[in-house]
Amino acid sequence: MRGVIYVVIIACALAVTSSCTKFDTAGIIKDRRIIAIVAEPPELTKATLPMSGNLGVTAIVVEPGSPGATLSYEWGYCQVAPTAGPNPAGGGGGGPGGGGAVTSARCDDTDYQLVSSGASSSLPLTAVIAIPATLTAALNAGTALLVPEIRVQFNVDDNGTGLYATKRIAVSTTNLTPNHNPTLDAIEIEGVVAPTMPTTMNFTYSNCSEAKRVTLDDGSKKRVCAYDIAPTVSGMEDYTEYNRITGQMDARREQYTFAWYADAGSFKSETTTQPDPRLLRPINEGVATEWREPADKPTTPVNIWLVVRDGRGGVAWTQRQINLQ
Repeated sequence: MRGVIYVVIIACALAVTSSCTKFDTAGIIKDRRIIAIVAEPPELTKATLPMSGNLGVTAIVVEPGSPGATLSYEWGYCQVAPTAGPNPAGGGGGGPGGGGAVTSARCDDTDYQLVSSGASSSLPLTAVIAIPATLTAALNAGTALLVPEIRVQFNVDDNGTGLYATKRIAVSTTNLTPNHNPTLDAIEIEGVVAPTMPTTMNFTYSNCSEAKRVTLDDGSKKRVCAYDIAPTVSGMEDYTEYNRITGQMDARREQYTFAWYADAGSFKSETTTQPDPRLLRPINEGVATEWREPADKPTTPVNIWLVVRDGRGGVAWTQRQINLQ
């Protein structure tokens, strides 16, 4: 099985889901943040309707300030009427039978349907959403009419201030191949493969050759060790996308984008992207980054998170730890 937010500009991360909080740069997390919502399946079609009748959702909440804290949360959703015309988002919804809404705004109070709420110290936070019966019936009937999409909304308390994230679930009545979540096979740190989560890897602080050192730009001018980090991915899907200019369905292939996060240190690049599929380059070319040690030795393991997006609503994520002895 293939397995893994963005609209507000100020102090927010940008994509089909959005979340907002306080941080220095996008990739270095100092307090509670929602970095992604994963839906399974990421696109609803007749072929992907779960037998359970439920849509599974997972909120990737990172909590570096007070790990183990009990978080108050709420899951809900609304149905969004599609725009007139073909869906511009690609995937199974890429044809005239797909929904056209692409907005990721919050649900209006009148449309909002509460799914669950509570408090938990176990991360990530998950929920199941019962797919509306009318939507299930429309998908099974194979109607060519535009059908409402689902917008999932997740809220979590942040010391009295609410954080929220939304996730668009495309719905398609076409017979095109539906989208699936990306495949993230492993993470390699300094040449050592760490395939499971949240594998802790031990390194000695500031113990590297001069060739592996970089100068921090935080004013300290300290020379610290840099660690090469690379993901291994596979399974990029081919799909068709409606071309509004020509009115035709164009063949496309997914291009994964990688968002890197840590609770200490810094990255050479906080976002990396696969080469354009039309260039016929290796799929793992240019996707690696470099994590740099902080100026002072951390007293606890450093958490590193990776979120992979396929540009069509599919998401995968993983977590690793670096223990600097």
